[in-house]
This record gives sequence, structure tokens and C-alpha cells, in this order.
Amino acid sequence: SMTSLQNGASVDPVTNLLNLPHCLTELSDLCDHFGHLLLLCFTFPNFDSINLAFGRPVGDQILKEICSKIESALGPAFRLFRLDGLRG
Repeated sequence: SMTSLQNGASVDPVTNLLNLPHCLTELSDLCDHFGHLLLLCFTFPNFDSINLAFGRPVGDQILKEICSKIESALGPAFRLFRLDGLRG
């Protein structure tokens, strides 16, 4: 269905987190509604070395576990997005 395709396009297939285009839309909506917000961005430097050493499936699993732990720690009042990870 079209809704399924739209949802698939806005969800990162590795982490099941909403991705950059969805994040930008949501940030815009939140700014319009609240007028301010806190945005925290972080990266995993040299994460590619994990993929190179152990293979992408292992790197993907590690990334899933990290994101799951962060989501659990943040709780339901916070949103977590994956802003990177677009594969060509």
C-alpha cells in the first residue's frame, strides 16, 4: 500500500528509527508548535572500521543494539532519529 511505502521510506531499515527526511519534518512541526526545542546529535567516529573488521551484518547488529539502549534510556517523551545511514 502507499502508506506502507511512505512508512518504509521514512524508517531506517537497519535501526527501525525514523530517518533524516522524517526528522526534518518533525522538527519543523515541533518548532511551530513549541517555539523551541533541544536537539542533541552524536556520531560514532570510525564506525566503518567495525564494518570492515567484522562485516556489515555485525556492524548493523551493533548499531541496532546501541539504538535500542539509547531509546530505552531516553523513554517515551523523547524521539530518536537516524540521520545517517543512507546506502547507495
